[in-house]
Amino acid sequence: MNDAGVRRVDDAFERMRIFADRLVGVVHVDRYHRPDLELLTSMPVAAQPAGHPTREYLERWARATDIELDVMYEHAAFDGVFSHVRAGAAIGFVSEYVVRRSGDAERFTILDLQGLALQRSITALYRSDADERTRGLVELLVERCGSSRSAPELTLASAGDGDVS
Repeated sequence: MNDAGVRRVDDAFERMRIFADRLVGVVHVDRYHRPDLELLTSMPVAAQPAGHPTREYLERWARATDIELDVMYEHAAFDGVFSHVRAGAAIGFVSEYVVRRSGDAERFTILDLQGLALQRSITALYRSDADERTRGLVELLVERCGSSRSAPELTLASAGDGDVS
């Protein structure tokens, strides 16, 4: 499996996108208020450690948006970052997939942050002559991970009428 964004694949291999994901700013519903950018500058932030590619992207976005982030909590893993959101202690920047699969996604609100657009595709790369078990595994991954049917809906902060993202 690969999330490195391979563009060219040798003819001996096939690839199938398992799912697409994006970086989101998320807050516990009990701590949410509008406007989202004001909330972001008034609360501590949980993010990846300095030097991590996701953190570097986040810092570039913040500079371009002309806001200062108060990164109080650092974790290399999205689950570690998300633990501070669960506790209501911070706004976290995590994979939307982590929030959707958390089991209690209705307790969180995704912030509407213009220009925050870091996305990735998780892709299976396998030999073209792969046996049926390998192909079956890839299809199972697409069904389980790529399916939004079983994933809870998340409220997008800009959706005042209850729309979901």
